[in-house]
Amino acid sequence: MSIRASISAFAYRGARRRHAIELLLYSGALVLLLLLLSAWICTQGRLAPPPYQWNPSIQVAPIPWNELALADIFALWLLGLGLFVLAPASVAATVAAERRAGTLDQLRTTPLDPLALLCGLVVGAPARFYILCAGPLALHVFAGLTGTIPLETLGATLVTLGAGGAACILLALVVALAPRQETGGAFVALGVAALLGISAFVAITLGHDRSAVNWAFLHPAGALNASMLAHDGLWRHLSVGYYSLDKFDTPRYASALAMTPLFSTLFAVIGGILLARAACRKLGAPHLPLFSKTQAVALFALSAAAIILPFDEHDSSSRLAGTVPLVYGMFLMPVMGLIGLFTTPSFEAWALDLRRRQPSSGWTDDGKPHVATWTMLGVFVALLFVRLHEVGFPSQMREHHLASFVWMLTVAATLPIYMLFASTRYSTAGTRWAFGIAVCAHLLLQIISIGMMHDSYLGTSEWTVVEIGLLAGVLVPGWVLFRQQMLRKRTLAGVEKI
Repeated sequence: MSIRASISAFAYRGARRRHAIELLLYSGALVLLLLLLSAWICTQGRLAPPPYQWNPSIQVAPIPWNELALADIFALWLLGLGLFVLAPASVAATVAAERRAGTLDQLRTTPLDPLALLCGLVVGAPARFYILCAGPLALHVFAGLTGTIPLETLGATLVTLGAGGAACILLALVVALAPRQETGGAFVALGVAALLGISAFVAITLGHDRSAVNWAFLHPAGALNASMLAHDGLWRHLSVGYYSLDKFDTPRYASALAMTPLFSTLFAVIGGILLARAACRKLGAPHLPLFSKTQAVALFALSAAAIILPFDEHDSSSRLAGTVPLVYGMFLMPVMGLIGLFTTPSFEAWALDLRRRQPSSGWTDDGKPHVATWTMLGVFVALLFVRLHEVGFPSQMREHHLASFVWMLTVAATLPIYMLFASTRYSTAGTRWAFGIAVCAHLLLQIISIGMMHDSYLGTSEWTVVEIGLLAGVLVPGWVLFRQQMLRKRTLAGVEKI
């Protein structure tokens, strides 16, 4: 079956012809409602007294009220909500329902190849949301063609909506396919919606800060906000305060806003390709881990580069050289652990690998996650060297800063021990969650201890916590390694008896 047939089949299940026409009419009615609401708000805005009228010395630029511009703002909000939150949640819910009903395994037995099945889930399953977005999208295009917003802004927002929406939907698909068995159901969709919604709010907030705007591209909502802020229009006047309008005259901030949509598109395209390959891999071979080892390293390298490389500070100091790498490590350690977990083989694959005379290398699907995780750690350190050498990393790091950084790298290097034990020792989702919570508590103690070590002024109680953290950092991974070795011996002994 072709990709077109797969998309049509999934789309017909969610929005049949008559239902699609009704949704299209609802979309048109929504546009009419936005125009009426914008007309009422603009009328009230023009009648309102100017701010700070009691103080003539304060000169405030009047808000350029425009009905079509305000309706376009509402339309962009709805497009972002539909493409970045609701459509991904719909895909996650569809996959969870297919797995729960057992039809996802049946689809794998059809002539559909993994790419066709992926296209059906990504394009066809959320078709009703695409139809509902047709009216707001047409309104946004009309606003650009009539000059309400610049044509370059229209082009940037359309590309961001397309690439960013596809990346968000692929992320939701990968999250829904990641568990080995059906778990969560609707909670997966709610979790995806919450994750994307919160990250969108954070990205929009970053776009308003001159020192943090370089990271606004991490979510397409931040790129949409930057595209609209780049020109002097109604969006800018409603988004920032009267005393903040002068920051747009700064060439550095204006340049960052202009480049954010480009960086966001590149990030979404590269990340979307990696996620699409992982989804096709899981759809075609559900017994394999979600990511191959090379895909995991590439995905982590993309995430680490997106967080580290935008750092823009040229003032060299020992405190900056010691603090920034530690902060980046705290952000990227959970990402490393999560990606590495989805490269870990199951107990069956691990046991079969033990029976071989020549065990698999660390880069195969049956291999341990240690080599891939340590490679991610090397990529992280290399990116720190590339980006932070101007601020004195690692030459200007003080002894306690260097000690805390090495301690953090050591803790990160022990992560594959927990990944392999959780995947091979526990067979149910509940036991894995319990073990994962225990590991998170241990890692939290390590982070607190590392943070105290980073401070050179430690009292008796702080040193006690650091000593407990050091002791736990040795005993906990050592105990897990011992249990893993015992499991290995029992597995081999069972094979020999057979």
